[in-house]
Amino acid sequence: EANLQAIFYLRKYRGDYFKRWSVDPYMGLGVSATTYNPTSVLDSVRYNLRDLETEGQSYGLVAIGLPLTFGLKLRFNEFVNMVAEISYRYTFTDYLDDVSTVFIEDDGSIASQLSNRKREARINGEIAVINQEFFDAQIAGAPRGEENTNDSYLFINFKIEVFLPKRNGGPLFKTPSAY
Repeated sequence: EANLQAIFYLRKYRGDYFKRWSVDPYMGLGVSATTYNPTSVLDSVRYNLRDLETEGQSYGLVAIGLPLTFGLKLRFNEFVNMVAEISYRYTFTDYLDDVSTVFIEDDGSIASQLSNRKREARINGEIAVINQEFFDAQIAGAPRGEENTNDSYLFINFKIEVFLPKRNGGPLFKTPSAY
């Protein structure tokens, strides 16, 4: 993923790194581009689902998204911040997971086998059916996903920020003159 975000701090910037807040909440909004390649394994072989068009649809390699971020910086000491961040990505595609529209016709092809995998769950060699009504409803043309709902994903990040002050011929970590 590559993204560009504008970060908005909820408290006024204090100027120098050593004057920063001990608790500094922020939020961000931007645009992202994510490459994706849904795959699946059948009989020990990994298949690229985009190439197989398991729903009879072609789709691209890149998804554009809108990241919304909320974070909190905690001043650990003079030179270090601990950061916790949660970032939700809404995308403009419904194919990150290769599930969007309907089941295709079961023609025995690899694409149709990977589109509808209901017959793979087995117990003692018999097809395992927990919900017969749901099992019977998984037929060609039946909904496989929610085609009017695009995919999204979420990051939870924990980071450490280290401030490296100017050296000016002295030790790297020297108490700032403001203290």
